[in-house]
Amino acid sequence: MAMPDTARRWTAAMVRELPDDGNRYEVVHGVLLVTPAPRPVHQLVLEELRHRLATYLPSE
Repeated sequence: MAMPDTARRWTAAMVRELPDDGNRYEVVHGVLLVTPAPRPVHQLVLEELRHRLATYLPSE
């Protein structure tokens, strides 16, 4: 879940200056949102979901 940093008003230029630490940074109406990078287990779950959809959808 993204957590807002409400201490100041952020700009896109300020976000571009942040270090590349694996987090995802977004600015929405001046509020900085930080989302942690996905863990490897996320990729495994995504692949399982893709596989299940790929086998189910052709029959429907």
